[in-house]
Formats: sequence, C-alpha cells, structure tokens
Amino acid sequence: MKMETKHFNSAQRRAQAIKDELQQSDSDHLDTFLDGVEAIEPPKYRRVGAKIVPDLVMVKLKKSAETYNIGNVYFHEADEIMNIKFRIDTTVSKLKVDRSDRLPKEEGNILAIPIYQFVAQEFVQLWKVKYQRIVEHKDIINEKRQLAHNMFNQPPRRSINGKVTSSYYFLAVEKRVTMEYKPHLTKEHH
Repeated sequence: MKMETKHFNSAQRRAQAIKDELQQSDSDHLDTFLDGVEAIEPPKYRRVGAKIVPDLVMVKLKKSAETYNIGNVYFHEADEIMNIKFRIDTTVSKLKVDRSDRLPKEEGNILAIPIYQFVAQEFVQLWKVKYQRIVEHKDIINEKRQLAHNMFNQPPRRSINGKVTSSYYFLAVEKRVTMEYKPHLTKEHH
C-alpha cells in the first residue's frame, strides 16, 4: 500500500520512494536483478534424440543486484553530505556501507536530494531483506529449471500393478477400453 506523499517535502518523498522500492517484491521486479530469466519459467524442455534441449543454464545474480545506491545522505554530527551505497560482500556475506563524494544536484536526479542519516539507517534492514528475497527468487527459478530438466532422466512412473500408468491411459483412449483396478492378492486375503 503506497502512502500519499503530496504533503511531503522533497527529502521525505525520496525517503518514501526508497522505502517503497525496497519493499517491492513481486516476481517481475525481482527478475530485473537476475541474468538469464526467460519469459516463461522454467523453459519448455524437450528431448531431441538423446539430448534434452535447451541446455540447463542456471539464472545468476547481476552484479548490480549486490549494490543499492541510497544517494545523498546528510550526516548531522559531521555536517556533511555523502553518497551512500549498500553493498553485499558475498565473500563474507555481510552488508558494507560505501561512502563517496556527494552527488551533484542535477535536474531529475532524485538521488542528489539528501535524506537524513537516521532515515537512511532504517533502510539497512530493508535492503538486507530485499537482497535475501532476490537470492531466494533466483534459487526458486533454478530449482524449477533443474526439476523440469531432470524430469526427462527419470524412469517412467509405475502404477500399483507395475504397468506404466500413461500407457494404460493411451490404450484406453485408443481402444475405448474401460480401465479397471485389479489388485494382486496374497494368500492371506483369499
């Protein structure tokens, strides 16, 4: 649910926009952080001779998925404005905060509008959660791809009496035969 921001000043509107963006977690949005996502997931795999096509290719995080630019942040105690980026250091699985010179004020660059440090600190946890959602989304897509791709390597499923279920179905459809279940009884049941 988006908050009404008409009465906010520019820094408040920017802070609300950051919060809304960090809380956005629909699949289409999360896909923008990934390389290799298809329009239809998982892709439609099929067997061509002895090969399954297309090849199984895993979705990967874009390099940009590991960084979130908060933009200019005003640090009251130092009385300075710095550009702040949150970066996930994947080698140690920790969030790092990178500081650099403030962004210049340019027409249409909303990141140049400074927000207060205490407001920016609230976004640290939101970014951690968002990054975790991105990684989980990538993992779900890859698991679906592996499952769909590996289905062609599985032996056919068998019914209770050892016959392939699908062959019974096609036999019944072709010959208009009514299928019956005939359990195999042991001597105890006679």
